[in-house]
Amino acid sequence: MNVVRRLWPILIAIFVILPPLARAQGTGATTMDELLRELNREQPDEPAGDSDTEAAVTAPLAPELPQPLDAKSCKDCGSIFSGDSSDALGDLIRETLKLKTPDELAQYFACYDIGGYHENYRDFSLMIKAAADSFNVPAQALSCLIFRESRWDAGARSGSGATGAGQQVQENIDHINAKITRNGSEDQKQWQAYFKAVNARDPKLGALCNGDFKTKTNAACRVSSVGATAMYLREIDGIVQATTGLSSDGTKNMIETWVLLGAGHNAGTGTIQRALNAAKAQGLAPNKWGALVLRQVRIDLAKVYQRQVESGKLNTAALREKFKNDVEARIEEVTHHMETLRNCLSAGNTKPPSGTPQRECSRAKSPIKK
Repeated sequence: MNVVRRLWPILIAIFVILPPLARAQGTGATTMDELLRELNREQPDEPAGDSDTEAAVTAPLAPELPQPLDAKSCKDCGSIFSGDSSDALGDLIRETLKLKTPDELAQYFACYDIGGYHENYRDFSLMIKAAADSFNVPAQALSCLIFRESRWDAGARSGSGATGAGQQVQENIDHINAKITRNGSEDQKQWQAYFKAVNARDPKLGALCNGDFKTKTNAACRVSSVGATAMYLREIDGIVQATTGLSSDGTKNMIETWVLLGAGHNAGTGTIQRALNAAKAQGLAPNKWGALVLRQVRIDLAKVYQRQVESGKLNTAALREKFKNDVEARIEEVTHHMETLRNCLSAGNTKPPSGTPQRECSRAKSPIKK
């Protein structure tokens, strides 16, 4: 702990929590027509926005710790990333990594468990641990994402048809199915290892699903949905690492990277890839990625709008107005995903999930009972 105390000023500088991303939602354009004009600029990926947006994303790039902690280089730290924590590791997770411990996460989830569903975090913890180990993804990020997506409701179904605890749509289901049915592939091996791990720990739970992931019925099985969510996070993390050199299991910018994983699960891998390409080309620090992702979502949808106008699909003022409103709703949805993950993951942060009318739950601040 003496080392942590000496490094405390550096650690505070490393894990600065961004201001609410709602202020950093766009490019400065207030209408779709302005967005379309912006797409024609010579440098469409140049960050733009008002002074509030710039202020929200201008924190300096954090320095590296002298000895970065990650699952590969720290022999005693592996359980941090798979979801276990002993008393000895609690201070390391909370004070050094600025993350909630697994116990604190459980308390946070219980505090905001307003869904009234039969299942809860404790019911999902075995699957999350098995998925984190099998797919090499951070258990905390996977837990917070599923909490955001469905509040542990395996039968959840959105208006857009997203299904299950991880809210998979048919396009995503087809994508995962193609991965796990490729004979001999690493994805197939990880999928099989996950089901084997679940079955070894709880045969009744393991028997709930047959291991297929072809339909929304498969996605409604919580074991399969958790595994598919973890596999997709692994894919997004691969994009982040390949583009930026940063991985979700290193301490530098860990929360920023994990929040980006959640944004990618909602916005899609293509949007994340384009946003990170722009960030890399411009040398943007990780604390600017969130605003850039939101800007990329807006640009991608503006291009769809332009194509539909040109094809005659948006041939009335009412249809064009509806599309513009849908764009703003989409931006708001991605923003809520990132804000919820930040609130859920960050040590000492007891704010409610974004996009809900809930007040801050005082029980989330109480000491953890041993």
